[in-house]
Amino acid sequence: MPPAVSDRILRRALGFCTGPLVVTGIGIWFSATQLNEDQRLPPVAVGPLTLIGTILAALGLTYGAFSASWDPKREGTLLGWEECKRNLQATRDNQT
Repeated sequence: MPPAVSDRILRRALGFCTGPLVVTGIGIWFSATQLNEDQRLPPVAVGPLTLIGTILAALGLTYGAFSASWDPKREGTLLGWEECKRNLQATRDNQT
């Protein structure tokens, strides 16, 4: 894999992966520090919320890798939807 492509994949994957984790972390921090004692987020809710954030981060990591242009000469678009479709098709075509 050319360095330009791997750098592009890394930048996109980090971008799409960190967003859900940051939002989840801020939400849990806010509920722990800003709400009154009787309004606190129950501990049983923290687990599923963390799990949802982790799943969204994993999906973001995958989308980040597939939405990057795999052509070293082509930068691709901002969100990379066309690149994602093209790369998923290339992956399906190369399966044995």
